[in-house]
Amino acid sequence: MAAKRLRAIKTKRPPISEQMLADASWHLWYEREMLNYCGNILVGRAPSSRDQFAVLMESFLIHARNLNYFFYAKEMAEESKNRKAIWFDDVIAEDYFENLLPWSKPLENRLSRDEIDKMNKQLAHISYARKITNRSAWDFQGIQTRLLRTVDAFVRAVPRERLHPALFGAYPGNYFYVDE
Repeated sequence: MAAKRLRAIKTKRPPISEQMLADASWHLWYEREMLNYCGNILVGRAPSSRDQFAVLMESFLIHARNLNYFFYAKEMAEESKNRKAIWFDDVIAEDYFENLLPWSKPLENRLSRDEIDKMNKQLAHISYARKITNRSAWDFQGIQTRLLRTVDAFVRAVPRERLHPALFGAYPGNYFYVDE
């Protein structure tokens, strides 16, 4: 039996506390860190094997796609055939600006529909449209630069109390918690 999908948003989303926003923004920090880590390797030096390249590329693409969705989910839903593409538990940039002046997000940094489609073909499922990719098939530096600029603009615009301290460089860097 297939897993039950969450219901799509049909009306206004439930209220979200500042603490929930701050807690959720840790994931924004994580996505930024992983995009930056993988991107720096992919842009700076060629991985030593095909497998290393594939792992880094796929990780980079997943984090790029996650960040792009966080920032541009509203625009993507408005352009989609499925206008109910934002789920109740999705964390999106607009959550941080409720009851504040709207954020003037840098739309020029948004990934193109072609880039997103190409990422989806590469990551989501086996497809006849999937291409064998190599380093020259992706603009790693361009994607990284655009999304990091958007993260930086977002962090400057959101009140500090709505963000995790990691986004201000005050986090020791333990990505995962291991039960002992």
